[in-house]
Amino acid sequence: MSEQPRVLVWSELKEGMTVSLPFRIGQSEMDTFRKLSGDSSRIHIDAEFARSRGFSGPVVYGALTVARLSHLVGMHLPGDLGLATSWRIDFNKPLYIDEEATFNGELTHVSQSTHTVSLKFRVYAGEKLIASGTAGSKLLDE
Repeated sequence: MSEQPRVLVWSELKEGMTVSLPFRIGQSEMDTFRKLSGDSSRIHIDAEFARSRGFSGPVVYGALTVARLSHLVGMHLPGDLGLATSWRIDFNKPLYIDEEATFNGELTHVSQSTHTVSLKFRVYAGEKLIASGTAGSKLLDE
């Protein structure tokens, strides 16, 4: 059974709300993304090549990290009534296949007049900051 989206209405959205979502990207997700995107860059699929360039192994596709942002925004904060309007992400360190990671988001602005929200997020693997950025969403009518 798949996860049901959280449905938050305006009266429930408050600046400072947070969500923390653990995740892991496995080889099957990497293979599926490679097939979907057509991106067969060696840094993502060839362990020996990745190690020869100073990495511990193949680097997870950045778009798979962005997919977790989609999960956070569409399922949790703001949830089912939210429609993404902007995303900005900075990649700081590589994420590796099967590495435990956590996506942390915080609601930083709620505008009743424009029916929009802003959030900031950080992605960690242990203490290592993988990525950070901001996202904006418009809340659809209830």
